[in-house]
Amino acid sequence: IFTHVGSGSTFAAMIGQANIMTKVGDDLTAALMVGKANIYTHVGDGTSLGIFAGEVNVMTKVGNGTTLAAMFGKANIMTHVG
Repeated sequence: IFTHVGSGSTFAAMIGQANIMTKVGDDLTAALMVGKANIYTHVGDGTSLGIFAGEVNVMTKVGNGTTLAAMFGKANIMTHVG
């Protein structure tokens, strides 16, 4: 599932099953998800980048600057607010 609502660039390459990427507003956002049930959410403002390989990895970014996450394995969680 890939959802983009408003603002600039967004890229996604999802390989596997039940991967979800959601972007609501502002600029660049990138995701490469390989595996099952990986979730990437970007809500507003600057750059974000997530590279996941595995299962049930979750990245959430809400607002402002640069964020980077590379998660390998199972059930890794990364959150950035402001």
